[in-house]
Amino acid sequence: MQNQLKPIQYSLIISGGHAAINDFNTRVLLPLSASRDTGFVRRWLSQVLLFCAALLALSVSAQAATPMPWSVTDLQWQQVRSLRGLYTQPGMSVPALYIFFDPDCPWCAKLWQMQLDGKPFKDVPAVWIPVTYLASDSLGKGAALLRQGNKAALERNFAHYDTAHRSGGIAAVEPSATERQALGHAKAVWLQLGGATPMFVYRTSTGEALVYLGLPKDSAALASIVHTLAPPHLSVYPE
Repeated sequence: MQNQLKPIQYSLIISGGHAAINDFNTRVLLPLSASRDTGFVRRWLSQVLLFCAALLALSVSAQAATPMPWSVTDLQWQQVRSLRGLYTQPGMSVPALYIFFDPDCPWCAKLWQMQLDGKPFKDVPAVWIPVTYLASDSLGKGAALLRQGNKAALERNFAHYDTAHRSGGIAAVEPSATERQALGHAKAVWLQLGGATPMFVYRTSTGEALVYLGLPKDSAALASIVHTLAPPHLSVYPE
């Protein structure tokens, strides 16, 4: 029995900086006899966490060395377009900007309130796509947002954001099977594109499809994204 090995599956998502996310799975083998030794398990887990931290540092360094934004394939762009989200302006038949966010993400709440050209960024025509990973109630809040499906729901979530507890203001609901499926699809695409909140996926006036991870450092950096958007969103504020 002591020579038998017990597989344990770990899944780790870590956020930091401008909400950059690294998601990876590692499958490890622990002797069954050792798994009964609490002290051994604690020491062993500490070594695993140190190893994971080293991997995270390498990953973040590699991301930092890669200029943003970077290109999105046509297939990835179509996958993003197929996802359920909340529109900030009516009549957007061909949106040029998609924003992935978690309802409990503090950087997303800050983005919603940022100023751009003297007006709030929340008025920029965009589709906000919820992904859920930060808190135990993120899934229920994401479902509530999809169920209400309008800009007013986003406003309720971010205008009443609890900074101290990092909690969105919208009340969580029990997700339906359809809502769970929609949120699952969004999360899969989100992870494939980099897995950050906020995450911008957009098409420029020159036809490029790009992704930008994290919160831009200031209004000028945000403007460098918005001012390149493809028509009809090049002029981002309706009269």
